[in-house]
Amino acid sequence: MSTSTKSQYLLLFRGTNWHRELSAQEIQEIMGRTNAWFETLSRQGIMKAGQPLEGEGKTVAYKNGSV
Repeated sequence: MSTSTKSQYLLLFRGTNWHRELSAQEIQEIMGRTNAWFETLSRQGIMKAGQPLEGEGKTVAYKNGSV
C-alpha cells in the first residue's frame, strides 16, 4: 500500500543582527532573493502563513546528555 503525504516543516529564523556588516545594497539583494524564495514556496503550496514568535520565549538545547 502506497500513500503519499507531504512532510511539514517549521522554519525558525534566529538572530536579528545578520545585516550589521552588510551594505544597504547587499541587504536589499538578500531580502529580494529571500522574498522571491518565499513567494515561490507559497505559489507551490509548500509554505503556509504563520505568525512570528514572541520575544520572551526560551531556547532549549541538548548538551552533554541534558536538556
